[in-house]
Amino acid sequence: MKFNEYFEIYAKFKTGCKLKKFPPFMTRKNTLNRYVINHKSEVLHGINFVFKRSDEPYSLCVFSSENANMICVNTAYFDHIPRRFENRQDYEKYTNLYGIFAVLLNRSFKINGFDDSRIRETLRDYLADLSFDLRYDDDFILNLQNIVLSEDNKILRLIYRYGDDFLKTIFTAFIKNEFSEDELMAVFDDDKEVGQNELQGLYELYNKQNFIGLEQ
Repeated sequence: MKFNEYFEIYAKFKTGCKLKKFPPFMTRKNTLNRYVINHKSEVLHGINFVFKRSDEPYSLCVFSSENANMICVNTAYFDHIPRRFENRQDYEKYTNLYGIFAVLLNRSFKINGFDDSRIRETLRDYLADLSFDLRYDDDFILNLQNIVLSEDNKILRLIYRYGDDFLKTIFTAFIKNEFSEDELMAVFDDDKEVGQNELQGLYELYNKQNFIGLEQ
């Protein structure tokens, strides 16, 4: 399944996301940086992050809409770190920030590298400046790249790979009979780590969350 297909499914069933968006170029960079720092939890919960190796010719895909936001990072591109970055963690943090600011500016795109001409140069420079400012800000640590370290916890790895809210959204739709078993299986069709045990584990996790939510 391609990155845009993940988003299409997510946007179809996602409800209740009202992440604040800003007009590009009319908003001071310092204002955006302060907003991200002061509303870190709100921002991160308002965006679903996908970290997945793909053969698609994109290093970063950003999808922004009124009710759903998704950043898809192609981890295959982390095999080779561009010279401008100190290490993989630095590269990952900058990539995540670049996507976050794009979402806040209500921009959607697919790019292969940060110099991709599919984004206007003025917007590329704007996003680069914003991302660079927080790249070295010790007060803003995403901690996304090290969420899952355990090799024996496949469920946690899958939550990190696809994003908790994406998985919760599609399994909730499945539980409500709004999403068929074939459609659910198609989401993980190209993922060799997802078998019957993993699907059952995810189903039990999100079914329990929905049951608790109904009780409250």
